[in-house]
Amino acid sequence: MFSCASPQKHFKNGNYEKAFTESLKDLKGGKKDRKFKTLLNKSFNELLKTNRTETASLLNSNHIEDWDLAYLKNEALLEHYGNGRTFLDNSFDSTLGLIETENEE
Repeated sequence: MFSCASPQKHFKNGNYEKAFTESLKDLKGGKKDRKFKTLLNKSFNELLKTNRTETASLLNSNHIEDWDLAYLKNEALLEHYGNGRTFLDNSFDSTLGLIETENEE
Protein backbone atom coordinates (compact mmCIF):
# COMPACT_ATOMS: atom_id res chain seq x y z
CA MET A 1 0.00 0.00 0.00
CA PHE A 2 1.27 3.48 -0.89
CA SER A 3 1.19 6.32 1.57
CA CYS A 4 1.82 10.00 1.10
CA ALA A 5 4.77 11.52 2.85
CA SER A 6 3.85 13.93 5.59
CA PRO A 7 4.66 17.63 5.34
CA GLN A 8 7.25 17.09 8.09
CA LYS A 9 9.00 14.44 6.01
CA HIS A 10 9.04 16.71 2.95
CA PHE A 11 10.57 19.47 5.07
CA LYS A 12 13.17 17.14 6.53
CA ASN A 13 14.08 16.03 2.99
CA GLY A 14 14.51 19.66 1.86
CA ASN A 15 11.39 19.72 -0.30
CA TYR A 16 10.12 23.00 1.13
CA GLU A 17 7.68 23.60 -1.71
CA LYS A 18 5.88 20.33 -1.02
CA ALA A 19 6.06 20.84 2.75
CA PHE A 20 4.46 24.28 2.32
CA THR A 21 1.75 22.99 -0.02
CA GLU A 22 0.85 19.99 2.13
CA SER A 23 0.83 22.01 5.37
CA LEU A 24 -1.40 24.62 3.78
CA LYS A 25 -3.73 21.92 2.49
CA ASP A 26 -4.01 20.45 5.99
CA LEU A 27 -4.67 23.86 7.54
CA LYS A 28 -7.28 24.80 4.94
CA GLY A 29 -8.83 21.36 5.45
CA GLY A 30 -9.56 22.27 9.05
CA LYS A 31 -6.66 20.70 10.90
CA LYS A 32 -5.99 22.96 13.85
CA ASP A 33 -2.75 21.37 15.03
CA ARG A 34 -0.15 24.06 15.69
CA LYS A 35 2.56 21.93 14.08
CA PHE A 36 1.05 22.52 10.62
CA LYS A 37 1.16 26.29 11.06
CA THR A 38 4.72 26.11 12.39
CA LEU A 39 5.79 23.91 9.50
CA LEU A 40 4.05 26.18 6.99
CA ASN A 41 5.98 29.17 8.33
CA LYS A 42 9.29 27.32 8.42
CA SER A 43 8.76 26.07 4.87
CA PHE A 44 7.84 29.52 3.62
CA ASN A 45 10.91 30.98 5.28
CA GLU A 46 13.10 28.47 3.43
CA LEU A 47 11.32 29.27 0.14
CA LEU A 48 11.88 32.96 0.80
CA LYS A 49 15.60 32.49 1.49
CA THR A 50 16.01 30.47 -1.70
CA ASN A 51 14.06 33.05 -3.68
CA ARG A 52 16.18 35.93 -2.42
CA THR A 53 19.42 34.15 -3.29
CA GLU A 54 18.28 33.07 -6.75
CA THR A 55 16.65 36.35 -7.76
CA ALA A 56 19.62 38.45 -6.57
CA SER A 57 21.85 36.45 -8.89
CA LEU A 58 19.42 36.71 -11.79
CA LEU A 59 18.90 40.45 -11.35
CA ASN A 60 22.67 41.04 -11.41
CA SER A 61 22.78 39.54 -14.89
CA ASN A 62 22.94 41.65 -18.03
CA HIS A 63 20.41 39.39 -19.77
CA ILE A 64 16.76 40.36 -19.91
CA GLU A 65 15.80 36.67 -19.90
CA ASP A 66 17.33 36.37 -16.42
CA TRP A 67 15.36 39.39 -15.22
CA ASP A 68 12.20 37.78 -16.58
CA LEU A 69 12.99 34.57 -14.71
CA ALA A 70 13.55 36.55 -11.50
CA TYR A 71 10.16 38.19 -12.01
CA LEU A 72 8.49 34.79 -12.46
CA LYS A 73 10.20 33.38 -9.36
CA ASN A 74 8.96 36.38 -7.36
CA GLU A 75 5.45 35.93 -8.73
CA ALA A 76 5.43 32.27 -7.67
CA LEU A 77 6.55 33.22 -4.16
CA LEU A 78 3.94 35.99 -3.97
CA GLU A 79 1.28 33.49 -5.01
CA HIS A 80 2.32 31.15 -2.17
CA TYR A 81 2.22 34.10 0.19
CA GLY A 82 -1.26 35.05 -0.95
CA ASN A 83 -2.51 31.50 -0.59
CA GLY A 84 -1.09 31.06 2.91
CA ARG A 85 -1.31 34.58 4.27
CA THR A 86 -4.02 33.66 6.77
CA PHE A 87 -1.65 31.21 8.45
CA LEU A 88 1.70 32.97 7.91
CA ASP A 89 3.41 35.17 10.46
CA ASN A 90 3.16 38.93 10.00
CA SER A 91 6.94 39.08 10.03
CA PHE A 92 6.92 38.21 6.31
CA ASP A 93 4.78 41.21 5.35
CA SER A 94 7.54 43.80 4.90
CA THR A 95 9.81 41.50 2.90
CA LEU A 96 6.97 40.45 0.61
CA GLY A 97 6.05 44.11 0.17
CA LEU A 98 9.60 44.74 -1.05
CA ILE A 99 9.34 41.81 -3.45
CA GLU A 100 6.08 43.22 -4.85
CA THR A 101 7.79 46.57 -5.36
CA GLU A 102 10.77 44.85 -6.98
CA ASN A 103 8.45 43.15 -9.46
CA GLU A 104 6.63 46.38 -10.25
CA GLU A 105 9.95 48.02 -11.10
